[in-house]
Amino acid sequence: MDDETFKNIEQQFIISEARFDVADDLGWATGFFAGIAVYLKWHSWIAAIVFGFVIFYIASYRERKNYNKVKKLYEGTLPAE
Repeated sequence: MDDETFKNIEQQFIISEARFDVADDLGWATGFFAGIAVYLKWHSWIAAIVFGFVIFYIASYRERKNYNKVKKLYEGTLPAE
């Protein structure tokens, strides 16, 4: 792998990491407020917790998937495309 390709992969990794951090933070906030809304609607803590985690997972799924792909590429476990 030449130096320019590695720099490009490193930049992709940094951008992907930043996007994942933002998606993770927004996912937790969205899941928290969705859980509160579910509790206020149905008065069930179990439903609120489950719904909150599902919303968190859905909100950050795409960025988590992209981050893991770029991280593996950066660490050298995936061949460059």
